[in-house]
Amino acid sequence: MLARSGLDIASVLEFAEAFRLNTTNVIAEYISLCCCSPRVDAYQPRVLAVVDEVGNSKLLERIFINALDNAISAYDYDRLSFVVQRLLLLNPHNATLERRAAVLDVLCAYDRRSLPTIEELRSESTRTRAAREALQVAYSDSGKDIAAVENDESLSDLLDAMPLAARHLSFHALVGSAPWTVLLPELGPETIDLLLPLAQPLELSEDDFYMHAIKAMLRQWNESSDATTAPDLHEAVLNKNHTRFDAIQPLIRCFKNLEAAVSILQYAAESFPCGPDRVAALKMGIKLLRKWGQLIKRMPDSERQQIMAKAETIYMYFEKSYADAATEITLRKYRLEKYLP
Repeated sequence: MLARSGLDIASVLEFAEAFRLNTTNVIAEYISLCCCSPRVDAYQPRVLAVVDEVGNSKLLERIFINALDNAISAYDYDRLSFVVQRLLLLNPHNATLERRAAVLDVLCAYDRRSLPTIEELRSESTRTRAAREALQVAYSDSGKDIAAVENDESLSDLLDAMPLAARHLSFHALVGSAPWTVLLPELGPETIDLLLPLAQPLELSEDDFYMHAIKAMLRQWNESSDATTAPDLHEAVLNKNHTRFDAIQPLIRCFKNLEAAVSILQYAAESFPCGPDRVAALKMGIKLLRKWGQLIKRMPDSERQQIMAKAETIYMYFEKSYADAATEITLRKYRLEKYLP
Protein backbone atom coordinates (compact mmCIF):
# COMPACT_ATOMS: atom_id res chain seq x y z
CA MET A 1 0.00 0.00 0.00
CA LEU A 2 2.89 2.36 0.73
CA ALA A 3 4.22 1.83 -2.79
CA ARG A 4 0.79 2.34 -4.37
CA SER A 5 0.32 5.59 -2.43
CA GLY A 6 3.58 6.99 -3.75
CA LEU A 7 4.99 6.74 -0.23
CA ASP A 8 2.42 9.22 1.08
CA ILE A 9 2.91 8.36 4.73
CA ALA A 10 0.16 10.69 5.95
CA SER A 11 -2.52 8.96 3.86
CA VAL A 12 -1.31 5.51 4.83
CA LEU A 13 -1.28 6.42 8.53
CA GLU A 14 -4.85 7.72 8.27
CA PHE A 15 -5.84 4.39 6.70
CA ALA A 16 -4.00 2.47 9.43
CA GLU A 17 -5.69 4.43 12.22
CA ALA A 18 -9.10 4.02 10.61
CA PHE A 19 -8.70 0.24 10.54
CA ARG A 20 -6.85 0.09 13.88
CA LEU A 21 -3.60 -1.15 12.37
CA ASN A 22 -0.29 -0.86 14.21
CA THR A 23 1.05 2.52 13.09
CA THR A 24 4.53 1.76 14.41
CA ASN A 25 4.83 -1.15 11.99
CA VAL A 26 3.58 1.04 9.14
CA ILE A 27 6.20 3.70 9.87
CA ALA A 28 8.87 1.02 10.22
CA GLU A 29 8.01 -0.37 6.78
CA TYR A 30 8.04 3.17 5.38
CA ILE A 31 11.53 3.78 6.78
CA SER A 32 12.72 0.48 5.35
CA LEU A 33 11.39 1.32 1.88
CA CYS A 34 12.98 4.77 1.95
CA CYS A 35 16.38 3.38 2.92
CA CYS A 36 16.38 0.28 0.73
CA SER A 37 14.84 1.40 -2.55
CA PRO A 38 17.20 3.34 -4.86
CA ARG A 39 14.14 4.75 -6.62
CA VAL A 40 12.97 6.70 -3.55
CA ASP A 41 14.08 10.32 -3.80
CA ALA A 42 14.55 12.63 -0.81
CA TYR A 43 14.84 9.58 1.43
CA GLN A 44 16.71 11.41 4.19
CA PRO A 45 14.05 14.05 5.00
CA ARG A 46 11.37 11.37 4.63
CA VAL A 47 13.06 9.16 7.23
CA LEU A 48 14.00 12.01 9.56
CA ALA A 49 10.40 13.24 9.59
CA VAL A 50 9.06 10.01 11.11
CA VAL A 51 11.95 8.10 12.70
CA ASP A 52 11.32 9.56 16.17
CA GLU A 53 7.77 8.17 16.02
CA VAL A 54 9.21 4.65 16.36
CA GLY A 55 9.89 4.20 20.05
CA ASN A 56 11.30 0.70 19.65
CA SER A 57 15.05 1.21 19.17
CA LYS A 58 15.66 -2.51 18.56
CA LEU A 59 13.15 -2.45 15.70
CA LEU A 60 14.89 0.55 14.16
CA GLU A 61 18.26 -1.14 14.57
CA ARG A 62 17.02 -4.25 12.71
CA ILE A 63 15.65 -2.09 9.90
CA PHE A 64 18.88 -0.17 9.43
CA ILE A 65 21.13 -3.25 9.72
CA ASN A 66 19.06 -5.08 7.12
CA ALA A 67 19.25 -2.06 4.81
CA LEU A 68 23.02 -1.78 5.31
CA ASP A 69 23.88 -5.45 4.88
CA ASN A 70 21.29 -6.74 2.43
CA ALA A 71 19.60 -3.95 0.50
CA ILE A 72 21.62 -0.79 -0.19
CA SER A 73 24.01 -0.87 -3.12
CA ALA A 74 27.67 -1.26 -2.18
CA TYR A 75 28.33 1.75 -4.43
CA ASP A 76 25.66 4.09 -2.98
CA TYR A 77 27.85 5.88 -0.45
CA ASP A 78 25.24 8.51 0.43
CA ARG A 79 22.63 5.96 1.52
CA LEU A 80 25.20 3.79 3.26
CA SER A 81 26.57 6.78 5.19
CA PHE A 82 23.10 7.89 6.22
CA VAL A 83 22.20 4.45 7.57
CA VAL A 84 25.52 4.03 9.37
CA GLN A 85 25.02 7.40 11.07
CA ARG A 86 21.50 6.38 12.16
CA LEU A 87 22.93 3.17 13.62
CA LEU A 88 25.61 5.13 15.45
CA LEU A 89 22.91 7.25 17.06
CA LEU A 90 21.34 4.02 18.31
CA ASN A 91 24.72 2.49 19.28
CA PRO A 92 27.14 5.29 20.23
CA HIS A 93 30.82 4.34 20.26
CA ASN A 94 30.23 1.01 18.51
CA ALA A 95 33.71 0.19 17.15
CA THR A 96 32.50 -1.67 14.06
CA LEU A 97 30.14 1.11 13.06
CA GLU A 98 32.80 3.75 13.67
CA ARG A 99 35.19 1.85 11.38
CA ARG A 100 32.53 1.60 8.69
CA ALA A 101 31.82 5.31 8.94
CA ALA A 102 35.54 6.02 8.57
CA VAL A 103 35.74 3.79 5.49
CA LEU A 104 32.83 5.62 3.89
CA ASP A 105 34.42 9.01 4.65
CA VAL A 106 37.49 7.93 2.66
CA LEU A 107 35.48 6.41 -0.18
CA CYS A 108 33.33 9.51 -0.62
CA ALA A 109 36.47 11.47 -1.56
CA TYR A 110 37.85 8.82 -3.93
CA ASP A 111 37.16 8.14 -7.62
CA ARG A 112 37.73 4.62 -8.80
CA ARG A 113 40.66 4.14 -11.24
CA SER A 114 40.06 0.57 -12.46
CA LEU A 115 36.83 -0.99 -13.66
CA PRO A 116 35.16 -3.59 -11.44
CA THR A 117 35.43 -7.24 -12.36
CA ILE A 118 32.46 -9.23 -13.55
CA GLU A 119 32.81 -11.34 -10.41
CA GLU A 120 32.45 -8.23 -8.23
CA LEU A 121 29.26 -7.18 -10.01
CA ARG A 122 27.91 -10.72 -9.93
CA SER A 123 28.49 -10.79 -6.17
CA GLU A 124 26.60 -7.52 -5.79
CA SER A 125 23.67 -8.94 -7.77
CA THR A 126 23.40 -11.85 -5.34
CA ARG A 127 23.53 -9.54 -2.31
CA THR A 128 20.82 -7.01 -3.13
CA ARG A 129 17.45 -7.31 -4.77
CA ALA A 130 17.81 -3.91 -6.47
CA ALA A 131 21.00 -4.96 -8.27
CA ARG A 132 19.45 -8.27 -9.24
CA GLU A 133 16.40 -6.56 -10.73
CA ALA A 134 18.54 -3.98 -12.57
CA LEU A 135 20.59 -6.73 -14.19
CA GLN A 136 17.50 -8.73 -15.08
CA VAL A 137 16.18 -5.69 -16.93
CA ALA A 138 19.53 -5.18 -18.65
CA TYR A 139 19.58 -8.76 -19.92
CA SER A 140 15.86 -9.25 -20.52
CA ASP A 141 16.14 -8.64 -24.28
CA SER A 142 19.15 -10.90 -24.84
CA GLY A 143 17.97 -13.69 -22.59
CA LYS A 144 21.37 -13.85 -20.87
CA ASP A 145 21.80 -14.84 -17.25
CA ILE A 146 24.16 -12.83 -15.04
CA ALA A 147 25.42 -16.09 -13.50
CA ALA A 148 26.65 -17.20 -16.93
CA VAL A 149 28.35 -13.93 -17.91
CA GLU A 150 32.11 -14.42 -18.03
CA ASN A 151 33.69 -12.24 -20.71
CA ASP A 152 34.71 -8.61 -20.48
CA GLU A 153 32.54 -7.71 -23.47
CA SER A 154 29.53 -7.92 -21.16
CA LEU A 155 31.07 -5.55 -18.61
CA SER A 156 29.66 -2.46 -20.30
CA ASP A 157 26.16 -3.95 -20.09
CA LEU A 158 26.61 -4.60 -16.40
CA LEU A 159 27.90 -1.08 -15.78
CA ASP A 160 24.95 0.38 -17.66
CA ALA A 161 22.74 -1.38 -15.12
CA MET A 162 24.95 -0.39 -12.17
CA PRO A 163 26.55 2.95 -13.21
CA LEU A 164 27.88 3.86 -9.75
CA ALA A 165 30.18 0.82 -9.90
CA ALA A 166 32.26 2.54 -12.59
CA ARG A 167 33.16 5.37 -10.18
CA HIS A 168 32.91 3.84 -6.72
CA LEU A 169 34.68 0.97 -5.00
CA SER A 170 32.53 -1.73 -3.44
CA PHE A 171 32.01 -0.85 0.22
CA HIS A 172 30.88 -4.35 1.15
CA ALA A 173 33.82 -5.97 -0.59
CA LEU A 174 36.19 -3.69 1.34
CA VAL A 175 34.69 -4.34 4.77
CA GLY A 176 34.32 -8.04 3.98
CA SER A 177 36.88 -10.82 4.13
CA ALA A 178 38.93 -9.89 1.03
CA PRO A 179 39.56 -6.12 0.90
CA TRP A 180 42.78 -6.53 -1.11
CA THR A 181 40.77 -7.88 -4.04
CA VAL A 182 39.39 -4.36 -4.43
CA LEU A 183 42.45 -2.41 -3.31
CA LEU A 184 45.22 -4.06 -5.35
CA PRO A 185 44.08 -2.81 -8.78
CA GLU A 186 43.79 0.71 -7.34
CA LEU A 187 47.10 1.12 -5.54
CA GLY A 188 49.85 3.14 -7.17
CA PRO A 189 51.95 6.26 -6.60
CA GLU A 190 49.01 8.56 -7.45
CA THR A 191 46.51 6.81 -5.16
CA ILE A 192 48.53 5.68 -2.14
CA ASP A 193 47.89 8.88 -0.15
CA LEU A 194 44.17 8.72 -0.94
CA LEU A 195 43.73 5.06 0.02
CA LEU A 196 46.14 4.85 2.97
CA PRO A 197 43.52 6.25 5.43
CA LEU A 198 41.62 2.99 4.86
CA ALA A 199 44.34 1.02 6.65
CA GLN A 200 43.21 1.76 10.19
CA PRO A 201 39.43 1.23 9.83
CA LEU A 202 39.99 -1.91 7.73
CA GLU A 203 42.61 -3.09 10.26
CA LEU A 204 45.25 -3.52 7.55
CA SER A 205 48.97 -2.82 7.72
CA GLU A 206 50.07 0.52 6.27
CA ASP A 207 53.29 -1.20 5.18
CA ASP A 208 51.20 -3.51 2.98
CA PHE A 209 49.71 -0.48 1.24
CA TYR A 210 53.19 0.84 0.45
CA MET A 211 54.40 -2.60 -0.58
CA HIS A 212 51.56 -3.13 -3.05
CA ALA A 213 51.97 0.40 -4.44
CA ILE A 214 55.67 -0.26 -5.09
CA LYS A 215 54.94 -3.62 -6.69
CA ALA A 216 52.39 -1.94 -8.95
CA MET A 217 55.02 0.58 -10.05
CA LEU A 218 57.59 -2.15 -10.72
CA ARG A 219 55.03 -4.19 -12.64
CA GLN A 220 54.07 -1.19 -14.76
CA TRP A 221 57.72 -0.47 -15.59
CA ASN A 222 58.38 -4.08 -16.52
CA GLU A 223 55.30 -4.25 -18.72
CA SER A 224 56.21 -1.02 -20.53
CA SER A 225 59.82 -2.07 -21.16
CA ASP A 226 60.95 -4.31 -23.99
CA ALA A 227 63.18 -7.26 -23.22
CA THR A 228 66.59 -5.80 -22.37
CA THR A 229 69.39 -6.89 -24.68
CA ALA A 230 73.12 -6.84 -24.00
CA PRO A 231 73.68 -3.50 -25.81
CA ASP A 232 70.85 -1.98 -23.79
CA LEU A 233 72.48 -3.21 -20.58
CA HIS A 234 75.77 -1.68 -21.67
CA GLU A 235 74.05 1.69 -21.93
CA ALA A 236 72.29 1.07 -18.62
CA VAL A 237 75.50 0.54 -16.67
CA LEU A 238 77.01 3.70 -18.14
CA ASN A 239 74.00 5.69 -16.94
CA LYS A 240 74.53 6.88 -13.36
CA ASN A 241 70.91 7.97 -12.81
CA HIS A 242 68.66 5.72 -10.73
CA THR A 243 65.37 7.41 -11.55
CA ARG A 244 63.15 4.39 -10.92
CA PHE A 245 64.66 3.72 -7.53
CA ASP A 246 64.26 7.42 -6.71
CA ALA A 247 60.54 7.05 -7.48
CA ILE A 248 60.02 4.23 -4.97
CA GLN A 249 62.45 5.40 -2.29
CA PRO A 250 60.02 7.86 -0.61
CA LEU A 251 57.49 5.02 -0.22
CA ILE A 252 60.12 2.69 1.25
CA ARG A 253 61.05 5.33 3.82
CA CYS A 254 57.44 5.26 5.04
CA PHE A 255 57.67 1.61 6.16
CA LYS A 256 57.38 1.10 9.90
CA ASN A 257 58.67 -2.48 9.84
CA LEU A 258 62.33 -2.69 8.83
CA GLU A 259 62.06 -6.33 7.80
CA ALA A 260 59.19 -5.47 5.44
CA ALA A 261 61.21 -2.58 3.98
CA VAL A 262 64.19 -4.87 3.38
CA SER A 263 61.90 -7.45 1.77
CA ILE A 264 60.50 -4.96 -0.77
CA LEU A 265 64.02 -3.68 -1.49
CA GLN A 266 65.07 -7.24 -2.32
CA TYR A 267 62.03 -7.58 -4.57
CA ALA A 268 62.83 -4.27 -6.28
CA ALA A 269 66.51 -5.10 -6.74
CA GLU A 270 65.57 -8.38 -8.41
CA SER A 271 63.07 -6.56 -10.64
CA PHE A 272 65.54 -3.92 -11.85
CA PRO A 273 68.03 -4.79 -14.59
CA CYS A 274 71.67 -4.63 -13.54
CA GLY A 275 72.51 -0.96 -13.29
CA PRO A 276 72.21 2.07 -11.02
CA ASP A 277 68.64 1.29 -9.87
CA ARG A 278 69.56 -2.20 -8.67
CA VAL A 279 72.72 -0.97 -6.97
CA ALA A 280 70.82 1.82 -5.18
CA ALA A 281 68.19 -0.65 -3.95
CA LEU A 282 70.86 -3.04 -2.65
CA LYS A 283 72.77 -0.23 -0.92
CA MET A 284 69.64 0.97 0.86
CA GLY A 285 68.84 -2.62 1.85
CA ILE A 286 72.30 -3.06 3.39
CA LYS A 287 71.91 0.21 5.28
CA LEU A 288 68.51 -0.82 6.68
CA LEU A 289 69.81 -4.29 7.57
CA ARG A 290 72.53 -2.73 9.70
CA LYS A 291 69.92 -0.60 11.44
CA TRP A 292 67.72 -3.68 11.90
CA GLY A 293 70.70 -5.53 13.39
CA GLN A 294 71.13 -2.82 16.03
CA LEU A 295 67.46 -3.17 17.00
CA ILE A 296 67.76 -6.96 17.18
CA LYS A 297 70.67 -6.68 19.62
CA ARG A 298 68.35 -4.95 22.09
CA MET A 299 65.77 -7.75 21.95
CA PRO A 300 65.36 -10.39 24.69
CA ASP A 301 67.63 -13.41 24.28
CA SER A 302 64.70 -15.71 23.47
CA GLU A 303 63.82 -13.65 20.40
CA ARG A 304 67.24 -12.34 19.42
CA GLN A 305 68.96 -15.57 18.40
CA GLN A 306 66.32 -16.70 15.93
CA ILE A 307 65.77 -13.28 14.35
CA MET A 308 69.48 -12.47 14.21
CA ALA A 309 70.17 -15.67 12.26
CA LYS A 310 67.51 -14.69 9.75
CA ALA A 311 68.81 -11.12 9.45
CA GLU A 312 72.37 -12.35 8.94
CA THR A 313 71.24 -14.64 6.11
CA ILE A 314 69.46 -11.76 4.40
CA TYR A 315 72.46 -9.49 4.95
CA MET A 316 74.77 -12.03 3.29
CA TYR A 317 72.38 -12.20 0.34
CA PHE A 318 72.45 -8.41 -0.08
CA GLU A 319 76.23 -8.23 0.23
CA LYS A 320 76.68 -10.96 -2.39
CA SER A 321 74.08 -9.39 -4.69
CA TYR A 322 75.80 -6.02 -4.37
CA ALA A 323 79.21 -7.54 -5.18
CA ASP A 324 77.74 -9.47 -8.13
CA ALA A 325 76.09 -6.31 -9.46
CA ALA A 326 79.33 -4.34 -9.17
CA THR A 327 81.20 -7.09 -11.04
CA GLU A 328 78.58 -7.28 -13.79
CA ILE A 329 78.56 -3.50 -14.21
CA THR A 330 82.35 -3.45 -14.58
CA LEU A 331 82.34 -6.26 -17.15
CA ARG A 332 79.52 -4.71 -19.17
CA LYS A 333 81.14 -1.28 -19.00
CA TYR A 334 84.22 -2.64 -20.79
CA ARG A 335 82.27 -4.96 -23.11
CA LEU A 336 83.48 -8.07 -21.33
CA GLU A 337 80.05 -9.73 -21.06
CA LYS A 338 81.50 -13.06 -22.17
CA TYR A 339 83.13 -13.38 -18.74
CA LEU A 340 79.80 -13.15 -16.94
CA PRO A 341 78.90 -16.37 -15.10
